[in-house]
Amino acid sequence: MLHNLATANWWAAYAYAGKEAEAYGSDEFKNASYDFQDAVPTYIKAIGEFERDDKPFAEEDTELKSLLSGLTLTNIAEIFLQTKQIENSLIWLKKSMKLYESLEPASLARPYILLGILMRS
Repeated sequence: MLHNLATANWWAAYAYAGKEAEAYGSDEFKNASYDFQDAVPTYIKAIGEFERDDKPFAEEDTELKSLLSGLTLTNIAEIFLQTKQIENSLIWLKKSMKLYESLEPASLARPYILLGILMRS
């Protein structure tokens, strides 16, 4: 559920970025955050849930076992790519690629696409 919440936050920020909240006539829009990076802490919590750990996920953690964690890591990399934070994007992309290489190499397509976009930028 945390992953879905973070994704909704991310895409709401993307959809409403640069628009006036008052135009939507709702207090939810007036108080909403439209910063992509606000979704990152929720994604990090989601990784802890996917890994079923009692301890929260730390950025140094390398032994992930859930493919859903790979999806989440790739989403974080994409958020940093959208905010032009290339170094951060590469860090998270590398984590997702390591996970997919060890668990399911067939799932590397999206990380490879993001890597291509990063190299082009």
